Amino acid sequence: MYYYFDDKMDLFVTTVRAALGPMMGGMEQLREAYAEDFWDTVEAWTRGSIVSTQRHPEQLTLYRELRSLHHSHHQHPLVADLFSEFESMTQVILEMGRDHSVVRTDLPKGMLEAAVAGLCEGLDAWYLHHLDPDEDPQSVAHNTTEMIRRLCAPKENPC
Repeated sequence: MYYYFDDKMDLFVTTVRAALGPMMGGMEQLREAYAEDFWDTVEAWTRGSIVSTQRHPEQLTLYRELRSLHHSHHQHPLVADLFSEFESMTQVILEMGRDHSVVRTDLPKGMLEAAVAGLCEGLDAWYLHHLDPDEDPQSVAHNTTEMIRRLCAPKENPC
């Protein structure tokens, strides 16, 4: 089996992609969402990801190792590429939200994207160390989505 991969890192990143793939499949649902259900769709996608990791704890182990490699001094290009894809996904989600007028437009795109990425990074770190397999995924998904929504919400009274 190893002969199909360039090296161990290629095998690892391929394994991570396969494990996290089902969680990344919610993009189509977001594309089909309307303004009034955009954040509910984000929440449902988040809940699905949480349920998936509760059912398959090996996903957390893989993601822990991936994050460790991402933060290492000598990051492998395959890991950098994968995190680039995560960043691109965040950009696409925010753009879809802007198209529905449910994501603020008063900040430069890069600033909001960096803020959301930072928040998600912090949430991921929390999940990796605190998510209980018996925790209510609905509650966690709601709290997570609400934090992101509040950060992204358009200003109600523009100056």
